[in-house]
Amino acid sequence: YGVAVLLPIIQSLVLSVFRWDGITDMKFVGLDNYVKMLTRDDVFWTAFGNALGYLAICLVIQLGGALIVAALLTALPRARELVKTVYLLPAIISTVAIAFLFQRIYSLEPVGLLNQLLAWVGLENLQNAWLSDVDTVLAAVSIPEGWRFTGLYMLIIYAALIAVPKELEEAARLDGASWWQVFWKIRFPYIRPVWITTTIMATTFALRGFDI
Repeated sequence: YGVAVLLPIIQSLVLSVFRWDGITDMKFVGLDNYVKMLTRDDVFWTAFGNALGYLAICLVIQLGGALIVAALLTALPRARELVKTVYLLPAIISTVAIAFLFQRIYSLEPVGLLNQLLAWVGLENLQNAWLSDVDTVLAAVSIPEGWRFTGLYMLIIYAALIAVPKELEEAARLDGASWWQVFWKIRFPYIRPVWITTTIMATTFALRGFDI
């Protein structure tokens, strides 16, 4: 861990106070690189804003979708293993394969699945080159990442939900609590530590989503 993680972090911090093209001698510039980045580099702030947008979309899809599916899965009388497997499969597919898959889904020429669906429901005017349009590309590249890991976080949250003591839920129902009240007042507080951990995992993966 020290060699593979900590050492590169320290090396990056050391290099950040130098000006260096990788070939000539390094020149110490102190905090000048940071000052330039924060005050004179518009590309940095554009990239930072895009990263936050990407993160927000991924978290909504991954955590929101995972929580909904996990909650519904606890009420499913049969075929739970099949549903869990189907939702988990995207997490083991390579990023390159997912990228190619969604390239074809978003394609305008030849017409991809998304644009075909719009045509079938009479919304041809909304057809678009989703990956070439600066107004849609951020959401377009965020959705595959969100879809990919929803099943993984669903499995973690599902494991936490089925560990909630049944007597607590039964007592609440006897007191007249609705399904939503049972979920919000009993289930979610009980799984909050797992939810926080899952949120940290999802945030970390999303911020490293350069490949997709």
